[in-house]
Amino acid sequence: MADSQLEKQIRRTRKIYARKNQLLLEQLEKQMGERIRILGKETGLHVLLEVFCDKDSETIVKAAASVGIKVTSLKAYRFNPLENSRYPLVVMGYGGIKLEQIAPAVEKLAQVWFH
Repeated sequence: MADSQLEKQIRRTRKIYARKNQLLLEQLEKQMGERIRILGKETGLHVLLEVFCDKDSETIVKAAASVGIKVTSLKAYRFNPLENSRYPLVVMGYGGIKLEQIAPAVEKLAQVWFH
């Protein structure tokens, strides 16, 4: 791949991931609003969510898996920046999801986490 082609591909890829990030954040805010706190909004291809509910992180992860969505408990990383938080913290990746799948996926999560 010529240098100019590589640079073009990198720019295209960055635009795609920036759009995915923007859409995911918009949908999380729209569909979950005050029931979550989004942390690390512009960090790679993941977002960190603090989910304000009475469930533990294992239950949140299993509920997401039950509708075909993978989220990971922050406990899996053995790191918790909010050690005093009584709410579950989960990592959600969006690199491999298509733009048109983001809104329905967030809607499914809202259903299994809050209803």
